[in-house]
Amino acid sequence: MDSETIENFHRAAKHLDASLRSKSVLVGDQLSIADISLASYLIFSEQARIPLTRYVHLNHWLSHLDDFSWWTETRLELDQILNR
Repeated sequence: MDSETIENFHRAAKHLDASLRSKSVLVGDQLSIADISLASYLIFSEQARIPLTRYVHLNHWLSHLDDFSWWTETRLELDQILNR
């Protein structure tokens, strides 16, 4: 990735991390399509080496999704497909 792309990513991630500081979901008080839509872009952040370690609240929000069996099942199935 070029430096501008990385800079833009960190700008967006910093904003998202800050917005998740005082809440566990993006909109309202329950998990919504907003959470699922955005998290789907980050589902393979580790494998893609997307640098998320410095974003504590963002990581907490992503780990919260692992509480839902449909999320972990989807992630495992996608991982199997990619590793065929």
